[in-house]
Amino acid sequence: MAQPGSVLAWGASGRRFKSGRPDHSFSIVNVQDNNTGNLGDILKHAALIALAHTFNPTDPRPLTYLESHSYLRYSRLANHRWHRHTRKLLRKYPAYRLYVDQRLRKNHRIRYDCSSELAVSNLPANLPANLPANLPANLPVSQVVKVVLAENHLPTRKRLLRQYRYNRQVKVLSQLKSQLWRFTEAETVLALYDPFAIEYRLFHGLSAWLTKRTGILLAFHYQTSIQTCAWPRIAWPQVAHIDSSPYFLVAYASEDRMPSAQQALRALGWQVTK
Repeated sequence: MAQPGSVLAWGASGRRFKSGRPDHSFSIVNVQDNNTGNLGDILKHAALIALAHTFNPTDPRPLTYLESHSYLRYSRLANHRWHRHTRKLLRKYPAYRLYVDQRLRKNHRIRYDCSSELAVSNLPANLPANLPANLPANLPVSQVVKVVLAENHLPTRKRLLRQYRYNRQVKVLSQLKSQLWRFTEAETVLALYDPFAIEYRLFHGLSAWLTKRTGILLAFHYQTSIQTCAWPRIAWPQVAHIDSSPYFLVAYASEDRMPSAQQALRALGWQVTK
């Protein structure tokens, strides 16, 4: 059994995960296009799916899914080590089966669903029990859950807008930092903070916005020169983390969400905060 909170040293020699930000928001090339599906994505997306399943479908409070750096709804699987990494994880942590099966079930050899598609499609609002009576039971979840996606790379944002062009409840922004105040109706939140490097101003702005809300924040960081990451303190307590240099992940949650979040992440090999 691997030590909780670490996933061996597979990532150290691999490509960086897709959250690396391009140097210029108008550049044609996005470095993320060649990195989807590597170990950082696997750890992140498995956690997103597991955390999405912790939300109660009978909770009447408005549910918002939020991303600070979205990339795309779906892309191509660019990392050839995806099968090797997932096989190793499954041998140690069977809870990764939910993430792996969802990708294999779609029978796409090339397509890779990204964070927003995976998280939102697994939120319980997709269940008929939580749909308003005047809406059809087969309505896509993104029509029920408020979805706010930020992507500052202009060509990528245009692709993201095309992918969500039929989903009126999905709001795509160029950046999140100055826009959070607009979403006052959000009461319950699942948020993904996913920059290349920690942007402390945005991180603390997000923390202030979360103070009066309930939910879970998942954060990711990439850095090759460290073995552990010192995450900032925010309004919500830290519930678990996992370090697999150069990939570092942490989860924060409001107190009412802590037990379910810790249970879900412990099953994925995360180190739970006591």
